[in-house]
Amino acid sequence: MYSRLVSAVDQAETVVKTKSHLVETRTKALSDKQHQLNDLKSKLSLWTQQKAAAAAERNFKEAGRIAVEIKSAQTTVDEGETVLTELKQAIDDAQSELEEARAAKRSSRSKVDNAEKSVAQEKLGKLEPQLVELKANYSRYFRVSFFLLMKNEK
Repeated sequence: MYSRLVSAVDQAETVVKTKSHLVETRTKALSDKQHQLNDLKSKLSLWTQQKAAAAAERNFKEAGRIAVEIKSAQTTVDEGETVLTELKQAIDDAQSELEEARAAKRSSRSKVDNAEKSVAQEKLGKLEPQLVELKANYSRYFRVSFFLLMKNEK
C-alpha cells in the first residue's frame, strides 16, 4: 500500500514536470510569434510608406509590387494573430492542467505523510510498553547496584 502511495507521488511529480515544461514551451512559442508579428508589422508600415512614395512618383509597377508584398504580409499577420489567440488559450489550458497536477501531487504527498505518521504511531505504540519495562528494569538494577555498593563499603 505504502509503495503504491509513493509511486503515486512520483507519477504526480512527473506529470507536474511535464505540464510545467509544456507551459514554458508554449509561452516561448507565444513570445517568438509575437516578436515575428511585431517585426512584420514594422515592415508593413515601411512598405506602406514606400508604396505611397512609389505611387507619388508615378512608379506604378513598383507600387503594385509593394502592394502584393503588403497583401501577403497582411495575410500572414492575420493568420499570426489567430495563432497568438490559440497559443494564449493553449497556455491558459496548460496552466490549469498544471495547477490540477500540483493539487494531485499535494494530495498524494499528504496521503504518504499520513501513512508514515500512522506507521510511526503504531511502532511507537508497540515500543512504549518496552520502554516502560526498560525503565523499570533500570530502576531495579540501579537500586540493586546501589545496595550492593553500599554493602561492600561496610
